[in-house]
Amino acid sequence: MDFFTKAGEALERGFWPIPVRNKICPLPGWPMIKAGEKELEHWQKRFADADVGIICRDLLVVDVDPRNGGLVTLSRWLQEHELETGRIASTKNKGLHYYFRKPEKDVTVKAFPGID
Repeated sequence: MDFFTKAGEALERGFWPIPVRNKICPLPGWPMIKAGEKELEHWQKRFADADVGIICRDLLVVDVDPRNGGLVTLSRWLQEHELETGRIASTKNKGLHYYFRKPEKDVTVKAFPGID
């Protein structure tokens, strides 16, 4: 699936997609971009082979590595924090990204095994 198709699906789900290559967005000022269909059409040829990144301004995304105990850690972590799971996406490295609405208060995730 090409960038335009994947980014369009993300846009339909209410996310703000951006092109990424090697986990880096080549667009200046990318954290403030709110891409719509017009921007996706403009990027279609330039970034046809790019991966899709998501602007996480209003989101908390937890990167879970099941091979290193991440699912157990996530389960325990969710018991401590009242967060409702939204979308879940698989990663290229057989991990999972769990999307949550950004909570009002800060939460720490980095210190747990199997979670980035």
